[in-house]
Amino acid sequence: MPSSDSTASGRRLDYLDWLRIIAVALLLPYHTARVFDVFNTFYIKNAVLSDQLSAIVAFLDLWQMPILFVLAGAATSLALTKRSGSQYLVERMRRLVLPFVFGLLVIVPPQAYLARMTHSDYTGSFFQFYPTFLQIQPNDLSGYYGTFTPGHLWFILFLAVFSIVALPLFLGLRSKRGVAILARVSGSARDAGWILGPVLLLGLTGLLPDLGGKNPFYYILLFIGGYLVIADTRLMSVIERRPRWTLALALSAGAGILATIAFGVTPAKFSAMDIGLWIARCGTAWWGSLALIAMARRHLNVSGPVLRYAREASYPVYILHQTVIVVIAYFVVAWPAGMTMKYLAILIAASAGTLLIYEFLIRRLNLLRFLFGMKPISKSQPDRVQLRPAA
Repeated sequence: MPSSDSTASGRRLDYLDWLRIIAVALLLPYHTARVFDVFNTFYIKNAVLSDQLSAIVAFLDLWQMPILFVLAGAATSLALTKRSGSQYLVERMRRLVLPFVFGLLVIVPPQAYLARMTHSDYTGSFFQFYPTFLQIQPNDLSGYYGTFTPGHLWFILFLAVFSIVALPLFLGLRSKRGVAILARVSGSARDAGWILGPVLLLGLTGLLPDLGGKNPFYYILLFIGGYLVIADTRLMSVIERRPRWTLALALSAGAGILATIAFGVTPAKFSAMDIGLWIARCGTAWWGSLALIAMARRHLNVSGPVLRYAREASYPVYILHQTVIVVIAYFVVAWPAGMTMKYLAILIAASAGTLLIYEFLIRRLNLLRFLFGMKPISKSQPDRVQLRPAA
């Protein structure tokens, strides 16, 4: 994902990069498992579904996107140590808005087209389908039946909007008065307050409307929380004191949610159980993010060539991976093979295909680097081979 993970002194916080890379990498098995899970429909679904792969989906769904928003907020905190507000906005437009528009018009439509082919008797060509994709149907933005959708790029759209909406708050916290307020808050913070307080705030977002099945108020609070975690070292010290305890809270809350899913429990909306499960979901997201950040800071704060390569690749891989999965799954689900073989075939082929497209096209062409939100190749980077399209 787009990052600016460096301190005011210029040193990168490598552990944040590692967490982001791991979270993005796990999207490949997650979205591959969506082809086989028993939950909501997907662009492509196998005829036979799997409880085991559904468990993978349910587990990753609890924390994967929340921690990406927390990490994005942390990156914003670091970015604003060396950029003005206007410079930050320009960078966000280049790194978020442009890739989102490009992805919406080019990367996502093949997913919707194959979904239309799968879930209906549509037989038209992709170019015949494309104009219908651009017809927005607000009642269903999933695209799982071949209609308009932002697809998995909803994360980038939300992040672009949050970056603009939350910027006045962040700039205010960087002012003299804001620093004093943050110091008072962090100085009075106790383990219980910093660990439990945000979960209650997140819980209140359940009363607010969502957008296309995603709650923007929930995610913007996680984004702001990520900013605060990095903005004041005293808050980080609170987190680091009891990472195992925080992780145990996250796992316990998550286990409760997974148990209700396994037993098919569907509580009535706004019943005591429904509210409790929502609070547990909020706790799993927040506590899991804090625990993973604390443990990564302790164990993953290391650099090297693998990190440098994966750091740059993670954002293009995020943008590209789901389309590659859907295209491959469209053909693989028709195989006369077992579910395990199909899952592994899609996962391995999609992982390899995504990385090959990144390595031999996106990484080496400045035009594609620009469209995928990457910095251009410079003459000071001799390890990269720049391929120029023929005139």
